Amino acid sequence: MRACCLLLIVGLAGATARAQTPVRQALPLPDVPGFKTLKADFHLHTVFSDGNVWPTVHVQEAWRDGLDVIALTEHAEYNPHAADVKADIGRSYVVAKPLADQLGIILVPGVEITLLFAKTADLDGVRDALVSRRTAAWQGDDVWGPEEYLRGLWTGSIVVESPTLIRRPGVSPALRLRNGSAIPMHVVVRSAPEWMIVSSPLKLEAESATLVRPSFTSAAPVGEHRLDLTLEVTNLHTAPGQNLTVKLPLTVVSKP
Repeated sequence: MRACCLLLIVGLAGATARAQTPVRQALPLPDVPGFKTLKADFHLHTVFSDGNVWPTVHVQEAWRDGLDVIALTEHAEYNPHAADVKADIGRSYVVAKPLADQLGIILVPGVEITLLFAKTADLDGVRDALVSRRTAAWQGDDVWGPEEYLRGLWTGSIVVESPTLIRRPGVSPALRLRNGSAIPMHVVVRSAPEWMIVSSPLKLEAESATLVRPSFTSAAPVGEHRLDLTLEVTNLHTAPGQNLTVKLPLTVVSKP
């Protein structure tokens, strides 16, 4: 489950507190080809089992945190609040559903998974994504999932804003990479021309542009050359001990 920090701000005027209007946090992630990417938390408990909040609180938090889907997964046998709340594992869904509908949050029973690649952004799309295992788990900066979907996340997130590097004597060209997603990308350069040096590891911060300044040896050829940098994205995990590998196409123009 992705850790979130919530800050509630109230203004005090004498003895009167005024609550601020809730604001939904942007949590941008690109859609992968053919599917919509939905952010989900499928492991939430309420006072109807061993949680400490009313069901609608989770709906409000999900809306503020930029999520699309949540599930209230109560314990069937464990209810430490039984003295105060009648045991009913289905009641939290009934209580939360009207507000979820109002805020556009998809409310479903589920399992502990945090990214879905759905054909449609509705309950049927969520169910289809789960049955078809089109899911990825997101915690902190790390994402685990099938290679095709993680590659789609990378491709939809990263834009090379300076695909042509022009070298001149005394001028160090800059490679500008923009990450449009809410996931920082940690990369290591695995392959580059012998005459081009790119320091790594690199961190492409979420929703921001990163400048990378490669250096060149005296063996760098004059003229225009197209090349691929091979990168390993060390926080996108495709299998145990394996990370996503991508190609970054560039053109280097060296002028005497």
